[in-house]
Amino acid sequence: MGACWISWGELAGIIGNEAAQTLCSTLGGVPLYVPHVAAPVGDLAKLIGVPALHKLAQVYGGAMIAVPNRRKAGPSKGKILDMLAQGTPPRDIALRLDVTQRYVEYVAKSARPKNRQGNLLDL
Repeated sequence: MGACWISWGELAGIIGNEAAQTLCSTLGGVPLYVPHVAAPVGDLAKLIGVPALHKLAQVYGGAMIAVPNRRKAGPSKGKILDMLAQGTPPRDIALRLDVTQRYVEYVAKSARPKNRQGNLLDL
């Protein structure tokens, strides 16, 4: 099941600009789970606060969401490819290099060799 994409405007409208900026600059671009109940001991509650998490849970509780990446410009494709070759999961690469997980997956897919149809004249 894929994550539900939330725009910056929608997110800020639900939890406020400050909490949205904190969430996006910390976990932007990777799927994250929103609990049904805003418990004060969870990672999201510590990150954005219980009141903001409560508002987010009212709308997206129990769902996987993806929020915009509001971090600085990311690294080159070469660094991503190196980390993929070392077996680093796309989620970890996205968080470490301040890019989206979707971008890491795009780079991985675009780096694969394309299958070419054979030519009968090559036989």
